[in-house]
This record gives sequence, structure tokens and C-alpha cells, in this order.
Amino acid sequence: MKKTNENLAGVIGITDLARSHNKQIGMYIEHYINEIFDYSVLLTENGSIRISRELAEDFSANPTNINEPRIIQVANSYRKIK
Repeated sequence: MKKTNENLAGVIGITDLARSHNKQIGMYIEHYINEIFDYSVLLTENGSIRISRELAEDFSANPTNINEPRIIQVANSYRKIK
């Protein structure tokens, strides 16, 4: 994976929204472009989530246009890192 700052505002915004659906999601630390060219987001509390590039771009363009099912999908991608 390659560390990036691409779509930073969108990634942080989606992370904050996902936290309201899963309290285990910590705060944003950094994000990476993963093997399928989406974002893997490293969080405090030793966790990570996945956010699609499309979703991060959509949030940056118009945050009020993001629907709950898309946020829930991100919240459900949460994984604890050992």
C-alpha cells in the first residue's frame, strides 16, 4: 500500500460520519491506496476502515449528497488491527 493525502477532506469526513454508526472507529491518522485502488484508513485505537475513492470524491464535491447506506457500508468495514 502507498501512503497518500489524496481526497483527504473526503476521507476524514466519511470517517467522522462512519463513527456515528460504529463507536469502535477511532480518529483518522492517515490513509493509503490499497490493492484495489480504494483507501485503507488507519485509525486511532488500532483499527482501520475502507473507503472507496468514489465515496471520498463524492463527499468532497457535495457532502449533503451522501446517503446513509454508503456510510453504514464503511462503518461495517471496520477491522481491529492486531
